[in-house]
Amino acid sequence: IFGQSLENTYKYAPDKSSLVPLIVRQCCEYLLEHGSTFVGLFRVPGKQSAIKELRDMYDRGLSIELKQCYSPATISSL
Repeated sequence: IFGQSLENTYKYAPDKSSLVPLIVRQCCEYLLEHGSTFVGLFRVPGKQSAIKELRDMYDRGLSIELKQCYSPATISSL
């Protein structure tokens, strides 16, 4: 996903019913639910190890549940 064009991301997406990449949808949903009261959203950097872990998981096409253990700062840093 990371480093690819949107066209390639869509071509290999498991769900072709949406033009929005899965990672964008999931991050937006998470931030709408958990980020509205987070002070410094998009300004405070997320935890680098968690960001790397998430990037790797998305690149491998794994199923990811963002609500489990990630902060809004980490999600907004993706």
